[in-house]
Amino acid sequence: MLPNKCRKRRLKATRLCLLAAFAFHRMTGAAWAENLTPGQAPYAEHCLSCHQADGGGVPFVNPALAGGVITTGPSDLLIGFVLAGSGDSTDGEWENPMPGFAHLDDKALAAILTYVRTSFGNKAAPIDASEVAAARAQK
Repeated sequence: MLPNKCRKRRLKATRLCLLAAFAFHRMTGAAWAENLTPGQAPYAEHCLSCHQADGGGVPFVNPALAGGVITTGPSDLLIGFVLAGSGDSTDGEWENPMPGFAHLDDKALAAILTYVRTSFGNKAAPIDASEVAAARAQK
């Protein structure tokens, strides 16, 4: 066991290391966020774990967003699907059901969907928050 004096120094050094690590994380996190498109950060928070960073999904578990029929099709179809999700069922092809994201506000959801429709090689039109609000009102 270390003498009291050494333990205190070690504790102080550990606290300084933790403080430095926290400061580094905050600085690099802020720098990382500055280089993102508006929908990229919320995509990372809400979608990335299932659909992956490249939009490729996980075979037989979560569908790819790259070139997807729903992703690049009519915006009202995509908005409605993302608001409601697929419930507890799957279509037999995908193991994971899609949760609904109606809890996100219109602006955040529009940013995510625009990011998805314009990333991963997709070339679909962006989605405006007013489109999300209109789809939400129809439910």
